[in-house]
Amino acid sequence: MRFITKTSTSHSMHLHGHQFRIVSVDGFGRPGFWDDTIDIASGRRIDVELIANNPGIWPLNGTKTFHQSNNGEPPGGMITKVIYL
Repeated sequence: MRFITKTSTSHSMHLHGHQFRIVSVDGFGRPGFWDDTIDIASGRRIDVELIANNPGIWPLNGTKTFHQSNNGEPPGGMITKVIYL
């Protein structure tokens, strides 16, 4: 997966049910470490890999409070799903 922040603030993203490994930052390889949350600085591009060993429907969401709502009204914000069987 590739995460790109095109705003003037950082975004912290969390994947439920899995851990992932950072493989590159801004196109440059990085020694991988495993985590379930990453902070993506403004203008940054981060590529991650994960092992799909926990089938189901898993939320991938922003973890900062103001990223978890739509104009202050929950639910909403930066959220999607990772789905596989």
